[in-house]
Amino acid sequence: MNKKVVVLFSLLMALFSLSFAANLESLKIGYVDFQVLTENTTKWKSLQEDYKNDFDFYQNKISKMEEEFKNFQATNPSQQELQRRAQDLQVKVNQYQSTIQEEYGNKTNKLLQEIRDIAAQYGKENGFDIVLYDQGVIYASEKIDITEKVIEYVNNK
Repeated sequence: MNKKVVVLFSLLMALFSLSFAANLESLKIGYVDFQVLTENTTKWKSLQEDYKNDFDFYQNKISKMEEEFKNFQATNPSQQELQRRAQDLQVKVNQYQSTIQEEYGNKTNKLLQEIRDIAAQYGKENGFDIVLYDQGVIYASEKIDITEKVIEYVNNK
């Protein structure tokens, strides 16, 4: 009787394993290199261009203020006035840097989330059971790499 239970249990486990393996074979899995995806979207390129333009704008303002400060130094101001102006200049520089970092940090995070959401939408619309991205993957076959297709999809959104 014990042997019959073991044999029956073994048969059930074998059937369960076969059923599980069959389900695994029917899974549609995709992989996205998120860095490649992000860097090749038109939205990312546009954000980088905007950042460069704003950075250059602020850098020009800082350069003008530094030039004004140097001109002011040439007038032999009092030490107290010189320190006050130097401090004002440093405060402005810090404000500009903080403003651009905060603004583009927020814009970057928002865009990255948008790209993730669109990539997930692509997966759903194209019948994928799971779409993985590089931070959680040790190896991904080129057969399941859908990065180029998702780049095209994101750029068309």
